[in-house]
Amino acid sequence: MRITGASFPTPHFIQVSSNPAVWDQQARFAQIHAGGANQALDRLNGLLDAATSQADRVNAFEQTYRELAQWRYDLSQRSDGQRPGATPESYRTPIGRGAATDAFGKGTHRDGDVRMDSQGKLFGGTETPASRLADRLADIAAARFDAEAPDAEVLQNKVRLPDGSTVNGNQIHRGRSAAVMRNVPEDVKDFYCTLTGTEADRKALQQAAFTNLAGLEAQRASGRTDLLEDPAARRAFVEAEYFIYQGPEYQRGGDASIRALLVAAHTRVFDAPVKLPQDIDVMAYVASQQDFYAHVERQQTVLTTEAPAAQAEIAQPGIAQSGIAQPGIAQPGIAQSGIAQGAAHAAGAATRRTAGPERG
Repeated sequence: MRITGASFPTPHFIQVSSNPAVWDQQARFAQIHAGGANQALDRLNGLLDAATSQADRVNAFEQTYRELAQWRYDLSQRSDGQRPGATPESYRTPIGRGAATDAFGKGTHRDGDVRMDSQGKLFGGTETPASRLADRLADIAAARFDAEAPDAEVLQNKVRLPDGSTVNGNQIHRGRSAAVMRNVPEDVKDFYCTLTGTEADRKALQQAAFTNLAGLEAQRASGRTDLLEDPAARRAFVEAEYFIYQGPEYQRGGDASIRALLVAAHTRVFDAPVKLPQDIDVMAYVASQQDFYAHVERQQTVLTTEAPAAQAEIAQPGIAQSGIAQPGIAQPGIAQSGIAQGAAHAAGAATRRTAGPERG
């Protein structure tokens, strides 16, 4: 079965425009995404068909993930694969000892004239899919701080692995800590930032993801044809999704390359493509581990019928390459007047997905 654009709903977090015509343009990228995922699937099929050990299977998923980075790099040199503020080289550059961030909060990601009042609250502009999602993420983050770190500005995610051990995942920052991280000159109310973990922790999470996927492939290779009906198998896949998002490798294009890898892996081990939740990346960054599992198990859909083959008829760069990013739509600026103009402008710029070493 081949992968189609149906597997890749447009992430709401990139929909910072209130113009439906822009949403339509962004949605067309799903077909390019499907083409890349099909190349990844072909690569996985070849590597896994030749595998004779668990180590070979783990390596197959890891190698395909790293090759998607180069593919995303190649795609970034096409007009439909570019994003404002990103250089092509950033798509295949590892985070390494550095870190990647994403910012969100109440009143961010709106379209138009966004302002800040004397209490640091952002207001104005037009609501967008991205701003609605940012509001929801802020509520999730606030609830987690209340329950887990009520007096802190930093919440450390502790990721539980299948063997019962734990490893540090990303962090969620708020208050002054978040403001400093994104060069916002003063505290913005209900403003948050996520920060990726250390290189060692991210490597451990990647290996946990590839190991889960390799285990599922081993069951498929043994002759099992009922993996889709097995709750433990489905949960193992969702765990792999969480681990890889908590342990990203590349500075840019990370979300898109991970989506391509996950859809290709699901198609291989379950013999069926999957429609990923549009917010799978940011939910992995912000929600608790168990809440992420529950969200994905509600929202993720197995696709049992193929869409028209014409969907895949888009020229693709060759694979030995990295993830996909959405088409480069210019992000709306934040114009301000009145109180705290400079801080509001900085807060707006700080929440654009095109600024800084973000993963999407």
